[in-house]
Order: sequence, then structure tokens, then C-alpha cells
Amino acid sequence: MLTLLLFLTEMPEVLSIFPSRTLELQTTRSWDFLGLPRTPQAALPGIAIPTGSSDVIIGILDTAGIWPESKSFDDTGMAPVPARWNGACENAPGTNASVVVHCNKKIVGAKYYRAGLSPNASIAYSNPRDFAGHGTGVSAIAAGMPVKNVSMEDGLAQGDARGGFPAARIAMYKVCWGFQCYDIDIVAALDDAINDGVDIISLSIGDDPVVYSVDSIAIGAYHAIERGIVVSCACGNSGRVPGSVTNVAPWIFTVGASSIDRKVTP
Repeated sequence: MLTLLLFLTEMPEVLSIFPSRTLELQTTRSWDFLGLPRTPQAALPGIAIPTGSSDVIIGILDTAGIWPESKSFDDTGMAPVPARWNGACENAPGTNASVVVHCNKKIVGAKYYRAGLSPNASIAYSNPRDFAGHGTGVSAIAAGMPVKNVSMEDGLAQGDARGGFPAARIAMYKVCWGFQCYDIDIVAALDDAINDGVDIISLSIGDDPVVYSVDSIAIGAYHAIERGIVVSCACGNSGRVPGSVTNVAPWIFTVGASSIDRKVTP
């Protein structure tokens, strides 16, 4: 094994070799509070958005994939997918027709990665379909179409749900299984997202900071930035504890939760 590693390190196309770590997941009124527009047709300050849709594609690396039947991903009125897009919808051969993930003009791509899993691992869906809700939720938060009269469970926080940029397209890269995400899959998905043609990459994934040379997200994000792709990551779920922020590379937008003018009471 050592001989093989030494051989690989001498190859010009190999940047570095490091052990694959296991990372963890991070995770409606917010957009009103921030002053972002309510409809896909509305323009952000200084940005003109074509009626019904935009050519901006958000690549989302997440856990459970995406549930394409959600109303948040309705593509009614959207223009055709940009010709520059190189992505695809991928489903394992023999996937049951009832759970196959189909793309449309809103969800323009959906891929899955399981190299970090044991071949005998028990999983819910061996394709980009969501099994826990995290990926669908993150996608809808970023670019979900407006959906009226939604609530949590029995009417809690009832209102209209919408994404921050409803006109954008979504490309899902499912890199986590059982709420664990493997470096080997994250790197592969970042490479695909860059080559597929996304404009923004979003990751709600992280762990304790490590040096950049063995940080899969930092390395992949650097290559994305070189191609003009914005990378946004969650900062972590550890609360107000010194040194608890994850995804600390200076070329990444690290985003944390904060307080807004809303109180939810049962």
C-alpha cells in the first residue's frame, strides 16, 4: 500500500493524498426579514431576473438527496434548462419506478455518491431520493418556489414557504448516508458540480476544523472559486462555544444562524 501511495503522489494529476474523514450534517420568515423578494419574477437589487426563471444553478451537496415531487420544485413557467448545463439525473439500474428521481426545469440534476459506504450497508434509497428531509429542506430554503398555506405538523408556524432565490435552478449531489458524509464522496461531488456547470455550491456539512491540506471541503471549494463559483457552507451546530465554527477556509462564505423578529409558540 505504501508503494502505491508513493507512486500516486508522483503523478502530475494528483494534488494530494489524505485519509477520508467522516463529516456530519449541519443545519420562512427569514427571507422577509432579509428583505428578499417574494416572487421568482421579482428582481434582487441590481440584478435583473427573467420572468419565471433564472439561469443561476445552485449545486447542493447534502444528505438525503431531494424529494422532487415537492411543490417547492414545481417548474411551471420556467424557461428551458441552460444549454451550458452538463449535469444529469442518475438512478441505479433497477431502481423501483416509484422512487426514481426525475429532473425538470427546476431540478436540473441529481446525483448520488456512496464510495464511503460499506457495500453491504442498509440504505433507504440507492439513488438521489431523499430519505430524511434535510436535503429537500436545504434545497427549498435556497431556491424553493413559493408554496402557500404550509405549516409544521398541526399548524405550527403556518404561512407561505419560499426559497431565498426562487428563480434559481437546483442540482442535488447526495453525499451523505445515515447523516454521515464521507470525504471521498464529497470530493467526487465537488469535482462533478464544478464540471457540470453550477454557479453556486452550498454545503450544510462540516466537522472540527483541520489544516486545509487535508480538508476536503476547503480543497474542493478552492478549485470552485478558481472557476468563479461561489461556495457557501454552514458554520456548525455547536452553539456559542469558542472555536466551534467549522468550514473556516477564508475563500468560503461561512454562514451561521442568528436571531430574527419571530417567535414560534405552540
